[in-house]
Amino acid sequence: MISSGFGAEIKISKKTTGIADNSMSDITQSKSRSSSDTIDWESFFENKETGLIVLVSKAKSITSLRKYTDLVVEMLRMSEQDVSLKKRLKPRFDSLFSNGSAEKSTNADEIKKSVIGLLGKIKAERINKLQTPAAMNAAAEQEKVAVEKSEQSIGVSDSDADLDLPPELADHQEGDDPVFQSFEAAFMYFLAKFIRVKLACFIISDLDAPKPFILTKQFVDIFVDKSIEIIAPQILKNRRLQTIAQGFSDADLVEKKFYQEFEKPEKQNTTHLLWRSGVLDLQQGLSIPSEKAAAAAAAKAKGDGGGLFGKLKNIGKKAPAPAPNAKPNQQQEKRRKARDFWSALQNDAKSHGYDAPLESDFGLFVAAFEYEEEVITQQLRIAGQMLDQETKKGGEGRTGATRDFLTRAIDELPPFCGELVGLWAFRKYPAKFGPDIIRSFLSGMATTDEKRNRMLPLFTRWVPDLSELPEETKK
Repeated sequence: MISSGFGAEIKISKKTTGIADNSMSDITQSKSRSSSDTIDWESFFENKETGLIVLVSKAKSITSLRKYTDLVVEMLRMSEQDVSLKKRLKPRFDSLFSNGSAEKSTNADEIKKSVIGLLGKIKAERINKLQTPAAMNAAAEQEKVAVEKSEQSIGVSDSDADLDLPPELADHQEGDDPVFQSFEAAFMYFLAKFIRVKLACFIISDLDAPKPFILTKQFVDIFVDKSIEIIAPQILKNRRLQTIAQGFSDADLVEKKFYQEFEKPEKQNTTHLLWRSGVLDLQQGLSIPSEKAAAAAAAKAKGDGGGLFGKLKNIGKKAPAPAPNAKPNQQQEKRRKARDFWSALQNDAKSHGYDAPLESDFGLFVAAFEYEEEVITQQLRIAGQMLDQETKKGGEGRTGATRDFLTRAIDELPPFCGELVGLWAFRKYPAKFGPDIIRSFLSGMATTDEKRNRMLPLFTRWVPDLSELPEETKK
């Protein structure tokens, strides 16, 4: 975990980064000491042991790369004693991650190259500033232009800090978690936390009717609780997961260790694969007929179960005895679990007055495992800023800014995530996300309502069709 200041030790997992804690402390101290002297920028960036570029090059995943870039910005801020530097530089790094939300080695390598390239430019800018007053002014102007371009590309603005994100996104500290005595209990707790924090990003606390289920805290709570109750025990029975459990000691029953498992690349991620299988089992279970209906259908297919003639044929016949040691009907057990899960979701929607999910929404439940809290939070912020830019008064608005952003988000984010960002923005800022922006976005996605409903099943469920919108505003 990276601390916010440089007086305290900066701790990053050795396993995640490959760098010992004491070397990180040395880096911190060396940068802090240099803040009052003339800084050797070449060494600051290129030193074989403590240089920032060397530090970043050791990152092995996008998650650790993000932590490193945050650390780099903080170290630069402290070294230059410039409180505004973080606000100017962080967007330049954040923009590099816009296409790298998936935890894949190829993306991590590509983004790492981009980060190192940006560090090289920042190093050159710092060296240029030390040369002459004229060079300093030119470098400052160059950085200002670069910052403005990056802010336009990712939507950073002065109002960013004022964006009202859901209170459910409070920081989760490992110290707040219970102490566990068994792998099974810890696994269920941290899996629930892992799923909940992703879906909580979309919660709107003061939502008016009609209330889309995915935007309500009540749905997130019942969905996570019932999913863990039904799916987690099945996951824990899997042999591959039991093998993983054997590698956990009592000291490993903490959030960081479990999240390392949950955030592995998909093909190596046993929990992800089993989550997908568990959710799809629930979906399939809803279509399984009851035992009575299945028996009636089978009898009808044989020609001896329907009508008076079928009953007469069976008079005097004994029912077949059950096979010895017969296993419980697995299909009926699958059906029972699915009905239990689905009834809980439907009943909770009725109790709390929000629109219940449809059976077609199981794809969203599968995809939720892939969502990333940091990415979603960033996208929600940008959505608000795009609406600000597009609705500026006095003819200064950027027409199409929201449409272009949402179209890109739908293409780049995991399934359903991009349109959920759009739905969240529509319900969070109804006065800004008006008919003209709706029309622009929907028209750009497809040419007919049928195609739009197919492409954006969640968004179009709660947003008016083009035919229902008032006439376009004259500008």
